[in-house]
Formats: sequence, C-alpha cells, structure tokens
Amino acid sequence: MIETTYSQAREQLKTLMNRAVDDREVIMVRRRSGGAVAIIAADELEGLMETAHLLRSPRNAERVLTALARARQGSGEPMSVGALAQAAKGGTNEAVPPRRCWWIRRYAP
Repeated sequence: MIETTYSQAREQLKTLMNRAVDDREVIMVRRRSGGAVAIIAADELEGLMETAHLLRSPRNAERVLTALARARQGSGEPMSVGALAQAAKGGTNEAVPPRRCWWIRRYAP
C-alpha cells in the first residue's frame, strides 16, 4: 500500500492512478481534515463488492469457500460462467464467452 498526503497525491495523480491500475497498488490519501481516501482500480473494487455480496449469506459463503478449496486442490474442471449456467440448465452453449469468477482466476492454481 502506498500512503501519501492530499498535496502529494494532487501533484502525482496520473502516476498514482497508473500504479493503482497497472501494479494493483492501493493508494491511501491522508487529509489534514477529514478521513483518508483510498484509490484502487475500478475492477478491483468491483471484485471486492462481488465478493462481499457472495459472502453475505453464510450458506452461500460456505459454497464459495468449498468451491475455492476444490479449485486449489485441482479437482474439477475449469468452466466459464456461461458454460456453468448452461450446465445448470441441462445443456451446453459454446458460443458463450468464457468469464471465470475473479476469485478463481486469482486464487486457483
């Protein structure tokens, strides 16, 4: 995490934004009055919000964490979200573009 002041962040805004996106850095901007503000990449924020939503329900959290454990062990076959949805409906559709859940991309081997 990068910590900086408001004045320094204002002078280096482009560089800090590039670091947030390119290097996945979190930038904490401290202000004299008021709380600190974090700068993170938008897709990182979306992933965090998605994770919070998925883990909100204890039952769903158990399912997600079980699936993550299976993915880390290498059991099961990687599957796109579209293919998974089709499989749940009882069919397949190869035209659906692959989009694996962000937490599987990040934490699975």
